[in-house]
Amino acid sequence: MLYYQRTGPKSRLIPLSETLFAPEGVDGFRVEFTIKDGRAVELVGLYDTGMRQSSPRTR
Repeated sequence: MLYYQRTGPKSRLIPLSETLFAPEGVDGFRVEFTIKDGRAVELVGLYDTGMRQSSPRTR
């Protein structure tokens, strides 16, 4: 099981596709993982406003 936490409590990630997830109980926001060579290299926050926030993997 995957979880997302930026601030506040953790939210379980509900899979919508192989790389796209919806945090449980959070409206207007999705999490997408960028995969390269079978490894997640980036997390992209997708907002219902159209904004995208990229967070490259650090380790």
